[in-house]
Parts: sequence; structure tokens; C-alpha cells
Amino acid sequence: FLVDFFFDATFTKENPVTKFSRSITFWGAPVIGVTIDPDAEEEDTKSGDKRKEFVMDTFFKDMEKIADPGHSNKINAYYFMRVLILDVFLKILANDGMFAMISIAIVYFYMRFMLSSWFLANVGFLEIVLSIPTAWFFAEWLFQVDYFSSLNPLCLFIVAAIGADDIFVFMDAYKQSAFKGPAVTRDLKTRMSYVYRRAGTAMLITSATTCSAFLCTVASPIASTRSFGIFAALVILMDYILVMTMFCTAVVIYHNTFESPKVNCCVQCACVCCCPCVARIPEAETSTGKANAGLNVDGKQDRITEFYKGPFTNFILNPATRFTSLFVLFCWFCVAFYFMLQLEPTKKTEQFLSDDHPLQKAITILNEGFPVATDDRGAKMFFTWGVGEVNRDGVNQMLRDDYIGKATYDEDFFLSQACQQKIYDYTEEVRIDVDGKYDDYVKRNAAGMVAVVSWLDEFKDWIEGGVDGHKAGEGSSLFGSACVRNPMREGYTFPVADADAAEAFIRFAYEPSCSEDAPYPGALMIETYVEDSRATGLPGNSFGFNGEKLKSTSISLESSVLDPWSEIAETKAMEQYKFFIAEAAHIDSLMEAECGKVLMTDIDQKYVMMNNQKIFRTSAVSGAMIGCGIAFVVILISTYNMFVAAFATLSILCVLVSVVGAVTIAGWTLGTVTSILISILAGFSVDYVVHLAHAFVTTPGNKEDRVRGAFADMGVSVMSGMLTSILASLPLFLCKIKFFASFGIFLCATIAFSWTYANLMFMGLLATFDVMKFSFGKGSKVDEGHGNVH
Repeated sequence: FLVDFFFDATFTKENPVTKFSRSITFWGAPVIGVTIDPDAEEEDTKSGDKRKEFVMDTFFKDMEKIADPGHSNKINAYYFMRVLILDVFLKILANDGMFAMISIAIVYFYMRFMLSSWFLANVGFLEIVLSIPTAWFFAEWLFQVDYFSSLNPLCLFIVAAIGADDIFVFMDAYKQSAFKGPAVTRDLKTRMSYVYRRAGTAMLITSATTCSAFLCTVASPIASTRSFGIFAALVILMDYILVMTMFCTAVVIYHNTFESPKVNCCVQCACVCCCPCVARIPEAETSTGKANAGLNVDGKQDRITEFYKGPFTNFILNPATRFTSLFVLFCWFCVAFYFMLQLEPTKKTEQFLSDDHPLQKAITILNEGFPVATDDRGAKMFFTWGVGEVNRDGVNQMLRDDYIGKATYDEDFFLSQACQQKIYDYTEEVRIDVDGKYDDYVKRNAAGMVAVVSWLDEFKDWIEGGVDGHKAGEGSSLFGSACVRNPMREGYTFPVADADAAEAFIRFAYEPSCSEDAPYPGALMIETYVEDSRATGLPGNSFGFNGEKLKSTSISLESSVLDPWSEIAETKAMEQYKFFIAEAAHIDSLMEAECGKVLMTDIDQKYVMMNNQKIFRTSAVSGAMIGCGIAFVVILISTYNMFVAAFATLSILCVLVSVVGAVTIAGWTLGTVTSILISILAGFSVDYVVHLAHAFVTTPGNKEDRVRGAFADMGVSVMSGMLTSILASLPLFLCKIKFFASFGIFLCATIAFSWTYANLMFMGLLATFDVMKFSFGKGSKVDEGHGNVH
């Protein structure tokens, strides 16, 4: 024990040096003001909470100070205390929440900068925020989706980026409409009709594509992923509706009230209603009136528009620079594709916190630096008789998240005399483990025996210990305590005959246990052989007595690799799973005739998580591919051009390959977090290319005119959306919770590659090939004179 516990896994006689060591401090004394009653579970819980509070208030700051890398130049010390994990997590979550708020604030202030109006920025930001509760209202009350995924909060960042992009598209259409001539600027109604149709059509296509890409997650068998996909799609839909209603109305108010430069000061007032200059602007002084009269309209954003129409468009239309950029992107794509193929499933426990957090360092060292010691808690694998498969009829976690099925029992199960003996013989054989079969899979206890638990051991000791009361453990090495037995009846031996078994099980259930694992001194057998999972809270009842009869029975093996809290790599978990499944088959070969078929399970749900990892991994790329396919269909329908749709889809595929290749180069592996992010990649990467595709096909003229018009119409919007998303993702890099930090990196990479491929590759291909002669329909062309779509 001393070597296993205090020295790391590299310590041997040949290498008597340890890099890591560990110790345990026991907080066992009652806290002042708490009365301990061992029979009162509520008091025990209260005492535990008080001890935790005492440690947090008295020692936690010192623990963090000691864990600081600069505390000592001789030794690094880290802390780990299971009951503190939630409190520590909440502190980290509060800190990371601040970075999240900074991200949202960046979106708000960038919107204010681009819109040049506090009024529009406030309404736009309110519209973005309102899309979240509005979407949840429809999800829960209309579609009856009761499951709230832990991924759903990410929708706030998604809608902040996409919502800001929609606002920029609408406002750029509004600002550019002032330069479309008297046919558009004849009056506000005509102008807004043009803006509404032009921006609305562009946003409808991108919103439909993004929603469809997120809805691909509905095919996942994992409820959290399905819930996230539905919720994200609804959020995007609500954002589109609110932009086209609420923000559109705000633009009309802005046009009539705030757009004139002389009222800018009034917007700064604490109370707008008290500003005498906040009144309806005379029609002739509005931007529409000035444009209709041929007067100069203030449009400082036109510098960026002119940059896209001029230098940037010339860069794309110039064959030398265009082919150079396409060649560079092709070379990068080849590199990214190669590394994407090297992406492997994670082979170690996934980290929950950043590498530099002391709690994460402690967890990593404890998981990887030490051998499994006797006191380390392993996940228990239960082999059960009398229990059938869970009846999952009516199970739908999306609609009822608290119902996961109903346990079934084999009504014909009976723990016969022959079955008792078979199970007992098996556990004895496992404990001794002559050939070392269990060395790499099952823990050993302090006595050096394999850690197998069976209530039949104490049942046998109870029966055979003597008469008229006797001490447990007489002739037994498992029960060496001094508690007194009340034996069943003189003359009975183990295994109990079938005729006496029912009475024996009833009497045994209400006897005090002599096991050292009893929850408290004097605990009954039915209390001793019930153990809730420390990770999931699910009950593990090896003595399946329901108060009247024995309905099931179990034995458990304690894993030396799996533990209740860590999410181990899929490959390692699969190795353990295969071993214990094979062990179940071995048990059936020994005693299926006497006991029936055995069922192997674990209440810590290690294999559920393993299966989820496999689903995430296998569905990640397939989900992204389906998203690309849906994007192709939506773009094809909206542009009526096979080549435009194909080039746009190729751009999205290149983004997917580039992002996956980049994170692989960065050292990422295909774990749960990476798989989830890849599965929603298509939903992030479609906006820019779809905007440019729609603008290209609706611009009249030859391919050069269309490229120049597409950049003039959508260049500013696409760049503004890109900058908003990237700036908003940067604070997330600083988060301590690994998922948020990974999401920030992933979002930044996806947006950057999406913008690059949309502007350079997609538009470069459209500038190279005359694709419009292959259109198979009239498409969606905007009549700038009347704002009609035909």
C-alpha cells in the first residue's frame, strides 16, 4: 500500500525515484454547531456541508496560493478534494462567465461602431437577446421539447455572431439603397420595400441553410445533441423573424427621427423623451429625401464598399493574383487534408479544465501518474441475475427527459441451492486468481485478493458461524469484526436448500451486517449491500430483496482502470468493456443452467459514456457532410445554378477540412468536445458563401460585373460579420473550462476560414468560369426600381 499510494507509477527497485507523491488530509472532527447523529442521514449531510464550508472558508485561499507555480522553486503542490469540485467549478464558471460577457459586449460595441447609432445598436442587441427566450418558448410549449441540453447556452454566441451579421446585411442594404437612384428613393415606402426584399431574401437563404445544417443533428441518437440542434435552428429562425420585424421597424424610426446628424446629441440623453430635438425629421432632410433630390448623402461606410468594389475586386479579377491565391489555398487544403486524416480518437482522459489550472493538474497526475492503490475507488462492474433488459417503450428524452425506461425482472428467477454454490465457487476462484487473469482489469484489496464483492459470502458466514449467537468471522477471513450473529437455525448449512431459501433470505435481510463496508455500525443487510454510484447517483443493489422476496442478485468486480468520475478514452474503455463482456460469457458457461443468463452493467455508466464517445466520433464528420449536402440543395434552389451551388459547397467542404486539419496540427484529438464541434461546423460556415452566391446571381451583367456587384453589395456585411465573430471569440480563449476555450478557438478558426474561402476561392472560381450561362431558371433577380422579386 505504501509504495502504491505514495510513489508514482515509475517507482521501482531499479528506479527508486518518484516524480510525484501524494497525501491525504482527513477532515473528520465534527464542526462546531453540528450535532452528529449516525442514524440521521439529514444530520450527516448537514455535517458534510459544514465541513466543506469550513474548508472553503478557512483553507481554500491558502490551497490556491500553495498551488500557484510561483509559490516555491523546489516543489509544486496541487489540491484535490471531491466534495469541493462543485464549489471550485462554480467559481471557475463565474470567472469564465465574465469572459463570455466580454464577448457579448464586444458584439454590442462593434455593432454600435458599424451602425453609428446607439438606438439601432440597442434595438439590434435586444433583438439578438430576445431570440433566445423566444426560441425556447416555441421549443418547449409548441414542440413540447422538454430536454434542455448543456450545449444550448452556446446558442448565445451563435446568435450573437449570426444575428449581428443579419443586422449588418439589413443596414448595408438600407445605406446602399440611398445610391440606387430615384426609382428606389422615391419615398420611404419604396425604399424600404427594396431594402426589405433584397436583405430579406439574402437573410432568408442564409438562415434556411444554417437552420438546416443545425437540424442535421436531429439524426443523432444522443438527446443532448438533438436538443441543441433543434434549439439552435429555432434561435436562428427567431433571429431572422425579429430582424425582419422588430429591427426593420427600428430602421424606419431611425430614418424618421435619429438619422439626421443634428439629433445625435439627443441620443446620448439619459431620457430621450426630454430632448426637444427628438422629433420627426422633415421629409426633405431625411436620407431618402436628400437622395431623391440628388443631394449628397452621408455614407462613411462607403469607403469599405469602395475598397471591395475597387482594389479587392481588382485583386480577384486579376488572373495573376487570383490564380496565386487559389494555388496557395489549394496547397493549404492538401496540408489540412493530410492532417485531417491523421486525426485519431483520444487515447487519454479528456480534460475538463485548462492545463494550467491546479485542480486539473491534480486530476491529471492522480489519473496518469500513480498506480491504482487499495484506497482508490474504482468503478464497479455488476454481474446480475434476475434482471432483464430495460423496457424502453415510450422513452423519448426530448419530450420527457425524466423517463429513461422501466426495469424488468425475470419472474421465474430463484436463487437455488445449486446457484448459490456456483456463484460462491466463482467468487472464490476470482479472489485467488491463480493465473493472473484479472491483473490488468480488476483491483486487489489490502490482502492481495481480487476485489470481488458478493453478499453470499456474508450469508454463508451467517449460516455456518454457530448457534445461540456467535461472533462473525469464526473460520472466515472476510468478516473479522466482533459483532454478534443471530443464526437462522441449528443444523442448516450453506448452500441453503431450496425449501428453506425463501425464509433464509427474509431473515438474513433484517440481520445486522458485520461487513467493514456497512454504512454504519449495526446497519442491516438490506442497507449494506446497496451502493449508489458516486458519479450518477444510480442505485446499485447487489442484494435484490424487495421486502418480500429476493428478486435479483449480483456480484461486483471493482475495475482497476475505470473510476466513477473520469471520462476515460474510448479505446481504453472499449478494452475494459470487451473484457467484462467476455467475463459475463464465461460466467454463463459456468452456471447458466443453474442461475439463468447473467447481465453485465455498471451503475457509473462508463460504457454509456464510451458509447456516446463512439457516436460523437462516427457522427461528427457524417453530420458535417449531411450539412454540406443540405447547403448544396438550399443554394441550388435559391440560385438556380448548379455550378454556383457546387462551388459554394466546395467552399464549405474546404472550411471543414481546414478547421479539422488545423486543430489536428494544434494537437487536438477526436474526443467528445472535438466531435461535437465538428458536427455543428457546417452550421457556422455557410453564411458568407451563401451571401456572396446570392448577391452574385442577382447582379446583372457579365461575370466581372457580377463579381464587382456582389462585393459591393455584400463585402461590407461579410467582413463586418467576420470581424464581429472573431473579436467575440477571442475572450473565450482565456476561459478555464476546456469546452468554452475549445469552442472559442473552433469558432475563430471556422469564421476565419469561412471568410477566406468565400472571398478568395469561391469568388475566384466565379470570376474564372462563366457559370451563369448554365442557370436552369430565371433565379431570383431584384428589380432595383421597384424592389420586386421575380
